[in-house]
Amino acid sequence: MAKKLSKFLGKGSPRSNGKGGKKKASNYSLGAMASLGEKAKMIQRIKKMKTKLASMKEEKRADAESLKAMEKSVDEIGEEFARLKTENELAKITYLPVVFLGGNI
Repeated sequence: MAKKLSKFLGKGSPRSNGKGGKKKASNYSLGAMASLGEKAKMIQRIKKMKTKLASMKEEKRADAESLKAMEKSVDEIGEEFARLKTENELAKITYLPVVFLGGNI
């Protein structure tokens, strides 16, 4: 019983006393286990931040693509407006002589 408890109370076991063997979490003292837990929490936090950053980059990329699409549509609308304006001007030019001739089509 005392031997089993010593693993968790930080007194150490033969393996953790520098006598070789693979170290396991149960061979660490409570303080070391707590620091391992904190390290694990930090690693999890870093992983969360990395995934959040990746998603933010993806959103930014999507926003940039939608912005490009909007700019393209605005350009298309501007071109369409310019085309309609020139057609309107051409229509006025072609319509004026008919008015001067006295006819109304």
